[in-house]
Amino acid sequence: MLSSAKIGRSSWRCYQRTVAGGACEYYAEHGDAPGRWHGSGLDQLGLTAGARVEERELEALFGRALSPTTESALGSAWRADAVTGFDLTFSAPKSVSTLWPSVMLARWPWSMPRMVRR
Repeated sequence: MLSSAKIGRSSWRCYQRTVAGGACEYYAEHGDAPGRWHGSGLDQLGLTAGARVEERELEALFGRALSPTTESALGSAWRADAVTGFDLTFSAPKSVSTLWPSVMLARWPWSMPRMVRR
């Protein structure tokens, strides 16, 4: 399933608040995995593909229309009601999430100890 949402000038704060402090919080459902930069325009912004997205970078880019690395203006300032980007999220239905371990166990019973760790 694909869901989409508009990103406004202050939406970056929501993304920052929901990011987990580490893998433990993510798997305990206390936050999302940290974001990574992807795309063809990263070189122009001075960003590295796959690098972790930092709060100051999000705030500069989405909140103030500035380059996240040099803080130079990226065109004119955002309007108060500006849409600064789109959040696209792919997710599998719960039926797929609950079916996957059963299929894995049936096909590869030796893999179960590796899937479930304490």
